[in-house]
Amino acid sequence: MPDTPPEDPPEEVNPPTDPDMPEVPDFYEQKYPDGFAGVWNTRMTAIKASPLFSLVDTLTPSSLGSGGGCPSFILPVSIGQWNWGTHDISPPCIVWDFGKLFLMLGALLLARALIFGG
Repeated sequence: MPDTPPEDPPEEVNPPTDPDMPEVPDFYEQKYPDGFAGVWNTRMTAIKASPLFSLVDTLTPSSLGSGGGCPSFILPVSIGQWNWGTHDISPPCIVWDFGKLFLMLGALLLARALIFGG
């Protein structure tokens, strides 16, 4: 059979057109057009002036901005008339780091057990 070119489909004389759609009414009207960010920006000063927000400032230790450090434990050794001075019995700072790590891991494992069970 000889190779014959495929026949071209007949061209449409009038291409289809979509009819105009009717106007769609608004089903939802936004109460806050700027969303949560707009409400936060307009109410931020009122929120910061509230007693609850100022409570956070009073409970925050003032030493957090100074860089912090390990706590020190000073033991005064004074028995009756004998005074042998004061001695620093503070553990090394790495002990506090391991304590913090242990506490965070324990909290993570507890949260996992509470959320997923077991």
